Amino acid sequence: MNIKLIATEVLLFLMIGILAFETILSTSIRELIFKIIITVVFTFISYRLIEGMLNEIKYREKLQIAYVQLKKLSKAKSEFLSIASHQLRTPLTAIKGYVSLILEGDYGKIPTKTVQPLKNIFESNERLLVLVNELLNLSRLEANKITLSTENVSLRDLVDEIIKELKINADKKGLYVKLENPTKTIPEILADKDKLRLY
Repeated sequence: MNIKLIATEVLLFLMIGILAFETILSTSIRELIFKIIITVVFTFISYRLIEGMLNEIKYREKLQIAYVQLKKLSKAKSEFLSIASHQLRTPLTAIKGYVSLILEGDYGKIPTKTVQPLKNIFESNERLLVLVNELLNLSRLEANKITLSTENVSLRDLVDEIIKELKINADKKGLYVKLENPTKTIPEILADKDKLRLY
């Protein structure tokens, strides 16, 4: 039981007792009626005050339970992300390896018209690997284990790469993508290129 609630209840009951005692000692009918009204009003206010405090205690208890459940769900989500990311990364790494070997000619010469689609597959696979790594980073971030791989990054080159990737889907949808070169030189920045690219 809440100590504050008990103290409030004791104080209010004492006040009601004092008022009731004062009512008994009334010397006239008018005084008696007045004191009865005061006692009834004070009793009602006291009841509502205690009721409000009880509701507040119940609400806090519900919040505490919800908070504990939320923490459990958050932990379960982080574990799922970590496991799912590890499971996804294995086949993606295998795809990357096989496509790389095919492009390098380890399985024999490939037709010229097949080279670009294979390169597209390789690049898409790379993007998926980055996404999977970001899922892993998310679970690490929640566990305060995030790491940044910083390097000097050219924003101009980064935007060029992204435009080239977007152009494939844009061409399929009949959209025109154009990058206008800036008039001034943009200096390199120190950043994590993969994370910058993703966001």
